[in-house]
Amino acid sequence: MLVLAIGSVAVLAAVVVHAWPAVAASRQAVLRQAAAGLPLALVMTVLLAPGHRPRALDLGLTIVGIGLLATLASFTASALFTGVAALHFGVSVAVAHRRRAMARVPDQP
Repeated sequence: MLVLAIGSVAVLAAVVVHAWPAVAASRQAVLRQAAAGLPLALVMTVLLAPGHRPRALDLGLTIVGIGLLATLASFTASALFTGVAALHFGVSVAVAHRRRAMARVPDQP
């Protein structure tokens, strides 16, 4: 998993360096994406974090995440970017739900 994360960061860095003039010229668009994307990443991080959380917290995080995705979709220039963000968010919600369900089921002998 760590290798995948490092590879993703390396690819992102290469793309940003290669496309820096376009990124610098689109400062407002980058800031809008970050304004919704960074909080969404934080929501997903909390949903994926191990440990027991109140169900209401997971529900609240899910609602906030849906709102952030809707915000992101309203001004994004890339449907693919929004789709990948929605996929990651959906996986995060599913993992949180699965962990909660597994915590309720006692171990089978």
